Amino acid sequence: MNHHHDDGENKIISFNAETLPAVELMPHLKPIEELLFKTTLYFFSSQEVSANAPFKGFLVQGPVGTGKTELVKQTARRVALALKESAIVKFVQVDSATIASPRWGESEAVFQKLFSFVNDLNLVSNNNAKVVLLFDDIESLLLSRGMTASREWHYSLNSVMFHLLDNMNPHQCIVFGTTNRIDLMDPALSTRLYSVEVSSAPMETLLEYASKTLDSMLGNNPKKNQVLEDIGSKLRALKSPTIRDCRQITIISCINEQVLTV
Repeated sequence: MNHHHDDGENKIISFNAETLPAVELMPHLKPIEELLFKTTLYFFSSQEVSANAPFKGFLVQGPVGTGKTELVKQTARRVALALKESAIVKFVQVDSATIASPRWGESEAVFQKLFSFVNDLNLVSNNNAKVVLLFDDIESLLLSRGMTASREWHYSLNSVMFHLLDNMNPHQCIVFGTTNRIDLMDPALSTRLYSVEVSSAPMETLLEYASKTLDSMLGNNPKKNQVLEDIGSKLRALKSPTIRDCRQITIISCINEQVLTV
């Protein structure tokens, strides 16, 4: 069951986390997923965890296209399945750019409504809901206060966000933020969210992924090895290729080699 909350221009949608599609993560992401899963499960399961917990969630940082958002989704899904008999786990995803507004007070008001919405989920679910709250591209919201791009409204927004985080109980809600620009972040966030770094996949992992993708797309097509060689050449030409690059190049190479036709 999904819940929709409309505050005018912004809409918040929550999902039962167990309904998120299962995705096989790249091998180098699985140890990170395991850490996020075990920590979230511990916080949601332990009655002893209080609002004074040393952190309220995780800041997942790394280059564009490395699977940061999917990592959080799969963590939420695993936790929901693990707690299926005892609690409902909701997944709430927020595009930070939809909250950030240069108009004084607007973003702060949306923040207040968002966190109230999260708290209200417990009432809707008879106090039996846990929430995984994801802020994608969180640097859009929490610019470092020393940056020239920051304005007075950023200072106010940061203060409101940190106050709300400080009052969040991780026994009920774990907060995740993703960013590919940690250099833009307000360093005060590191006292609230534990930072984990996601790196680009090794070349051999990307080529293995491309090979499996070609198997599903082409079957026993004799041109598969030729296409895979083209994919490898294009990936090696990139400075730090990501899984997203690999997926795009795989499609383009198949079309270039005329193994996919309209």
